[in-house]
Amino acid sequence: IKYRVKPVQTEERSKAKLDDYMNRLSRQFLMVHQERHVVSLEIKNIGFADMEGKNARIHLADKSTISCGERLPELKALLPQSAFCFCHHSFLINLGYVLEIVRYQARMRDGSVIPVSKKYYNSTRDAFMYYLEERFRFS
Repeated sequence: IKYRVKPVQTEERSKAKLDDYMNRLSRQFLMVHQERHVVSLEIKNIGFADMEGKNARIHLADKSTISCGERLPELKALLPQSAFCFCHHSFLINLGYVLEIVRYQARMRDGSVIPVSKKYYNSTRDAFMYYLEERFRFS
């Protein structure tokens, strides 16, 4: 939170509004590198990401995919921590797109079945349960 001493100058007010707008915008969109340009993706449309060679491939709600120059740990750092988790060393899932987690699988809204490794099973299940609790607590 930024505080302003009165009287607030027009320039300061404009800068504060722009800072607030950019902060809110950055929480709604993900900027990734695709070949030689930057692509902006709406975070709510990301279903999951997996590895394609050394780089990540992002699977969107409309079943299209975007290959990007970032790796999965870099993507996770840019995404909301409460909504995305690793379920496997090669998969990052959006908990909002998960229908259910059964032993070693995450079933997604688009019909995809994502593997959940033994190493990540408990943390994925717990993250999903916490996500659901938070989502329905405020609804």
